[in-house]
Amino acid sequence: MKTKTKNWFTLAFQLRGSVISAIYQRVIGFCLFGFLVSVLYYFKLPLSQPILGSIIPSIVLGLLLVFRTNTAYERFWEGRRLWGNLVNDARNMAWQIGAMMNDIEPEDRAKRIALVRLVAALLVACKFYLRSEPINSELEECKDSGLKTCGSNACLARLLGQNQGFCLDMLIVNK
Repeated sequence: MKTKTKNWFTLAFQLRGSVISAIYQRVIGFCLFGFLVSVLYYFKLPLSQPILGSIIPSIVLGLLLVFRTNTAYERFWEGRRLWGNLVNDARNMAWQIGAMMNDIEPEDRAKRIALVRLVAALLVACKFYLRSEPINSELEECKDSGLKTCGSNACLARLLGQNQGFCLDMLIVNK
């Protein structure tokens, strides 16, 4: 299996999808506060802090960070579980398309393959929508891979033209 690897340095300083834009002002403020405290300490100006004044807030801050980390992990795991369910459902739908459509005429095979690729295009479009990314060549490949044969040109044009909605009219399977 071939995976794409990015340079870790560019990945570490990537602003899109990062929390840096939300916290940079606070980080700069605390850096300035720390610098001010070190300057005052360097010039031997009296700085005092009660002993219990740092222990209790540290315990509270530690508990707050633990709860926030657990909550973030739960959200991540729920999204991963839902995406796994979506992939399994798409795999089952592709299997059902293959089982329900018979190759009676020569173009039936092309239609079956095109419908399975349309299911894959739905997953790719969902990925782009969830990441708020524009359509790129990954979804354009679905357009060029023979979807014209199943009569879904209008559906695919809507799928490729809008990143806000998805085309489900070609994916409905009669129960």
